[in-house]
Amino acid sequence: MVNLLPQQDRILEMRELRIPNLQLRDGIPRVALLIETSRSFGRGILEGVIQYTHLYTPWHLFHLPGDMIQTLPDMKEWGGNGIIARITNDLIERTILATGLPVVGVTLTDEQRRLSSPCSRFSEVRADSYSAGKMAADYFLEKRFENFAFVGEIRHENWSEQRGQGFADHLAESGKTCFRYTAVTKSHKQWGKEVDRLGKWLNMLPKPIALLAALDIRGRQVISVCGECGIRVPDEVAVLGIDNDELICGTCQPPMSSIHLDARQGGFQAAEMLDAMMTGKMKTPKCFYVPATRVVERQSTDILMVSDKIVVEAVRYIIANAIYSINVANVTEHMLLSRKTLENHFKRTLHCTVLDVINRERIKRIKLLLTETNMSIQEIADKCHFEDASNLCKFFRRECRMTMKTYRRQWQQQRYEEKNSNAPFVE
Repeated sequence: MVNLLPQQDRILEMRELRIPNLQLRDGIPRVALLIETSRSFGRGILEGVIQYTHLYTPWHLFHLPGDMIQTLPDMKEWGGNGIIARITNDLIERTILATGLPVVGVTLTDEQRRLSSPCSRFSEVRADSYSAGKMAADYFLEKRFENFAFVGEIRHENWSEQRGQGFADHLAESGKTCFRYTAVTKSHKQWGKEVDRLGKWLNMLPKPIALLAALDIRGRQVISVCGECGIRVPDEVAVLGIDNDELICGTCQPPMSSIHLDARQGGFQAAEMLDAMMTGKMKTPKCFYVPATRVVERQSTDILMVSDKIVVEAVRYIIANAIYSINVANVTEHMLLSRKTLENHFKRTLHCTVLDVINRERIKRIKLLLTETNMSIQEIADKCHFEDASNLCKFFRRECRMTMKTYRRQWQQQRYEEKNSNAPFVE
């Protein structure tokens, strides 16, 4: 494990945590979790903490489901031994500091991280926001976009600025520039005042354009304004969020793509740090960056940027119908073209055949069902309109060079390792 500020050993020695003697009523520590359940990141943190307690040490957990504003129990009466918290205001900060207990903060502010702040002695978990921005840039570059934009969180929080900076920096390495929107309001309650301004800005952008929103809520707002302004998503503006909150992404129209942050791993690491702090094994603050793991693609970015309109329309038809047993004849019939003509367009533009694209999209659907559901192979065969499971297995093995069971097992193992690895703490 690496110290949060290894170059300032003397300062860190002065900031060593005061570890109170654990006076346990029943031998089990009591830990307060001041984490919201209204957002997927917070829910992921909570799931990771629970996973740690199930695997390593039982804790009595205090938690009240709700939004960002949380409250502590009476720690003297309850007998608390540690806290994991998103510290959202001065009152909760003072209350936490007054306990004198070991604390792991979740996404501390810049003010709270400064050495002059008493919160700087807390350990922390926070999203690797810069890397998330870089991942977004790579994703859009692979789709051959030429125009790019970023819409940040309205209060210009540091994590939001880092996501935008990672996005812009990585685009600049490829010789691309990024338009950035600056909000004038400071509260989501004033959203109505911002709609017209954001709409005018979106209308002025060159089209088509790839747009990264700093978080899913912001992405949904962008999609909503696009709808009001008659801007087509994803044809004119492809929108990508961050957090992969399924309740937000799935209720957008069209459903929104998003970058998944492994908050569950962050919660696991937060619990591991707090455990070490409560037992006196760790006396200097550490920080763990929650990794961005993958782009979860939905319709808001499901577009290929090529100039051949025939190919664009044909690929759009294939994507919409790939789950069914369509073939090349279905595509040529839809396009009112001969097979030879359509194949020539595909080979000239995409350097592949129509069947290649059909198979690629079918495989994407199958892999999604293998990794995101517990469906049996027979159920997947029925869902994807294969004659039977045997035909599905043969198709998958031919295209992927492995069996469906092997693919699912490897994916599950990869996810398990990501969530449970002893990832290094970094500055």
